[in-house]
Amino acid sequence: MRKVTVFTPFKIDLKDFSNPDLDWLCGEVPSLRDRLPVIEDQGEVEVPLALVDDDELLAELADRGLNRGEWLERTYRYLAEGDVAAAMDELHREFQLAPPSHECRIADLLAGLSNEARVNG
Repeated sequence: MRKVTVFTPFKIDLKDFSNPDLDWLCGEVPSLRDRLPVIEDQGEVEVPLALVDDDELLAELADRGLNRGEWLERTYRYLAEGDVAAAMDELHREFQLAPPSHECRIADLLAGLSNEARVNG
């Protein structure tokens, strides 16, 4: 399962937090519950990629000034033109994938082709 690391702010209101020791202590000192702090911080959380909403991800990219359209349109155009090597180069750079030459060698091995069978690979 692929995961993504998300850097996100979080807030914990200890007044709403419940555990046996805290509940016992607040029972002994009733005014304590109202004086418990709210903890706010930021941290990294690792979540399954499937749980990341596409719209939120695109909004975050836009907030950071990253335009997905340029490289996506360029890659799509390369595929339409039949320039698979250029499309693979774009994907390699954008997503830090394995180099296209490595992927081509794997495909050749799986297809039973020799190294000379692929041009520009």
